[in-house]
Amino acid sequence: MSKRVLVTGASGFVGANLVHRLVADGHETHLLLRPPHQTWRLKDIGAHVGQHHAHIENAAAVKAIVRSVQPEWVFHLAAFGTHEGQAGMQEMVSTNVMGTVHLLEACLAEGFEAFVQAGTTEEAAPAGPYGITKAAASQYVEWVARTKGVNAAVVRLPALYGPWEDPLRAVPATVVRALRNDAIPVAPAGERIWVEDGVSALLAAASGEAAAEGTELAEGMKKLADWLLAHPEILRMYEARLGL
Repeated sequence: MSKRVLVTGASGFVGANLVHRLVADGHETHLLLRPPHQTWRLKDIGAHVGQHHAHIENAAAVKAIVRSVQPEWVFHLAAFGTHEGQAGMQEMVSTNVMGTVHLLEACLAEGFEAFVQAGTTEEAAPAGPYGITKAAASQYVEWVARTKGVNAAVVRLPALYGPWEDPLRAVPATVVRALRNDAIPVAPAGERIWVEDGVSALLAAASGEAAAEGTELAEGMKKLADWLLAHPEILRMYEARLGL
């Protein structure tokens, strides 16, 4: 059944994959986007989504957008501290903690069916301010769920890989170089999850349905290679970013 959905962090890697899935599944999808934001991950579906621009730290702006959209499902993926150069503790508190508070309070005021917070496995043993602030935000969501009796859940995602990932990260960089050399890519070290499996986990938390089975790394890397070959303009951009 189609839902009216609001997604924050939609211009990021995981958010963009979630948005593409929601649109493909026929949901009425709205994006809460920070100005300015990257557009390359969403340019092919811009006409199929509602776009609303605000800083999530701005409680009044967030409240107005939630009141306007009246979402049934909310997926909160906006975060600060995931990239190099995003190291300011105040910004992490403002975005990761207070942004979550503002969004969830606005949703509580209007009512919703499901609120899903994208957490991180780093919350279990934070290595720095990012993990600390994400843990605080997730614990707040879980506290609201317990005390208010609402369907607010946290999905703590591990490292993901797949389409629209930053080309400088290990898996896409490996796959692009393998494609140029007509070679089989060698999997980088470290545990990673195919991004569509992460998206399925987020959707399962909202719908109560079972998540998709996990994808083996070798299969996922082949899927990523096929996706890049099907999107030559993105492959060229990835090559340029890698200096190839």
